Amino acid sequence: MKAFERLASKLSTFSAFLAGVAMFLMMVQVSFDVVLKYVFNWPIPMTLETVSSYYMVALVFLPLGIVTRDHEHISVELFTQGLNDKWMAFTNATAGVLASAYVFVMFYRSGQEAIHKTIIQESWETAILDMQVWPSRWFVPIGCALMTIYLLIHVVDNYSFFFRGRRIMTSGSVTSKLDLDL
Repeated sequence: MKAFERLASKLSTFSAFLAGVAMFLMMVQVSFDVVLKYVFNWPIPMTLETVSSYYMVALVFLPLGIVTRDHEHISVELFTQGLNDKWMAFTNATAGVLASAYVFVMFYRSGQEAIHKTIIQESWETAILDMQVWPSRWFVPIGCALMTIYLLIHVVDNYSFFFRGRRIMTSGSVTSKLDLDL
């Protein structure tokens, strides 16, 4: 299980790195576009299309694995703040089962869509050419797959803590806030 988690961690880290590269490229392209547009009246062609079809999709979906791995999603503890560690683990595991089912459906459907768009070579018509956008369709299933993997890792870890009193994942990347309280 730990080898599987290490592999998932490496894939999630690489995916988040690619999202960081996309953010940097977006920042550079948009900055140059603004300067060139207002100083020289010469905007960079297809900036809007590139930002909306590639950069923003990468920024939203590629980091999902690392965000899930590090427990960085927003959580509200209104009803669970009084639970002890054991029951908090049970609640987190049960919520993880529901979340992983939902995200798996997102992975499955977006994967089907990515396959379809790849087959038809989806492109957007711009003022100067047809821009291929089908590759960016793969960012969604990649991010959802990594998120599903980490949700399931957390489910197994939390149920292990609930039923056996100990966590099976002890690496820094999957320890939860509960471990810090023990």
